[in-house]
Amino acid sequence: MTIKADSPTCDSMNFDLFLRYLGTVTSCLTNDEWKPSSGQCHIVFVASKAAKDISVAISPDGKTYTVTAPIEVEPNEWDSKIKKGFQRGSANKL
Repeated sequence: MTIKADSPTCDSMNFDLFLRYLGTVTSCLTNDEWKPSSGQCHIVFVASKAAKDISVAISPDGKTYTVTAPIEVEPNEWDSKIKKGFQRGSANKL
């Protein structure tokens, strides 16, 4: 997993939100029902001040999942958006 941030500082609320995002991502990975369609998975997590909503992009080879998440605002239903993003590239469904 690679973690990137466009701002090197954050307050406790930003950090808490980041940890909740990360917890949802890791729960997708540890769920025995979910398998990446490529057989491999590298996660790039981008915490961004500019992002307004959660997005999950999957590389054409299906090996890299890039999760971009806003760090200053909490979007509605962000956990289901992360799960649906991972489902798109899954050999099995969550």
